[in-house]
Amino acid sequence: EAILKNPVFHKILNKAAEDKYLCNVVVDEAHIVPDWGVFFRPDFQIFSIVLRKWRSESENYLRTYLLSATLSDDVVDTLFTLFGKDGCNAQVRCDALRQEPRFYFQSTKSLEEQDEKTIEAYDAFYIDPNKTDDDDDKVLYLTFDAGYENGNVEKILDTLKKENVPGAFFLLGHIIRKNTDLVKRMSQEGHIVCNHTENHADMTRCSKEEMCENLSYLESVYKERTGEAMEKFFRFPEGKYDEEHLSYAKEMGYKTFFWSLAYADWDNNKQMNTEKAKKILLENTHNGAIILLHPTSSTNAEILPDLIGAWRAMGYRFGILSDFV
Repeated sequence: EAILKNPVFHKILNKAAEDKYLCNVVVDEAHIVPDWGVFFRPDFQIFSIVLRKWRSESENYLRTYLLSATLSDDVVDTLFTLFGKDGCNAQVRCDALRQEPRFYFQSTKSLEEQDEKTIEAYDAFYIDPNKTDDDDDKVLYLTFDAGYENGNVEKILDTLKKENVPGAFFLLGHIIRKNTDLVKRMSQEGHIVCNHTENHADMTRCSKEEMCENLSYLESVYKERTGEAMEKFFRFPEGKYDEEHLSYAKEMGYKTFFWSLAYADWDNNKQMNTEKAKKILLENTHNGAIILLHPTSSTNAEILPDLIGAWRAMGYRFGILSDFV
């Protein structure tokens, strides 16, 4: 912009190119050019013309360097077209040196589609991606978030055992330390024990180091108390996430799980009427749903047998998260 609007500066650069004093032009954060749109930013198009003029006047002595940490192949092609010279272009990739998370620039038609693509890019799921409502094979996945035991978690486990239904339990540190035998029972009866952080902290407010320390600490507590390794499945507390922290979870080797069906069941002092809760869940059931229930809920402990029976009557079977990961 300065080159185009400042005639004195422009004249100096033109003279430098003619005298072969201008040897290199470096364009930093070059991905911005195609990401913003070459037609939306005509100054980039004009600059590419100026750059060709300088290259010609310098008898091709001038070199151009395009720098970015997010250069995809289509972006590279666009930049070569704008700023390069046929037969004289080269790219150097240093992806192995990257330590920070990689971000993706994607074209989407809605915020919903944007969220879906972002989640997909970081090994995260809110529904079984292999299922549609038209599939003959109808499956549901029961998941439970638990931080403590109040008598209802055990009731939930009793029902799952009686009905031969698998589940995934996303646990906090308190229940692992306080109710170790109950946690061991989860694994022994075929359920997956997963990471819900040590203390239900908002991960989006944590640094990379703080998040990694939190999740790793819970892994160590589980290993110490049960002798087993915790499954590399993770759920953000309250579902609060952003792209940056999704990338941290992926970097730690975690698959992240959200949900596509839930209801307001988390407040033990404001439990929903059992019939209303069943109505909400059954009317919104869909194939491949990841269902979130809080096992401390007295309502859930009471209605789970009826729900399992109703879902089976609707033609659903019960899968486990590892089935589609």
